[in-house]
Amino acid sequence: MSVDEAQVILNSYNLQYVLIPVDAETQITDTFSAMVVTQYPQPDNPNGPHNIVKAGDIIDLKIK
Repeated sequence: MSVDEAQVILNSYNLQYVLIPVDAETQITDTFSAMVVTQYPQPDNPNGPHNIVKAGDIIDLKIK
């Protein structure tokens, strides 16, 4: 998913986001066409139910 697509979805749920490059060597020239690799918190909790976030919470998006 591109950052632009993720931004639309997160905004629709009133969530904030922070863009974090996957590693220090990654050079991103066009942020909104960069691809989201992973996010924190993850939507699924490995121990059971889905993670729940509230409106206004911050989601970290790792991008490349």
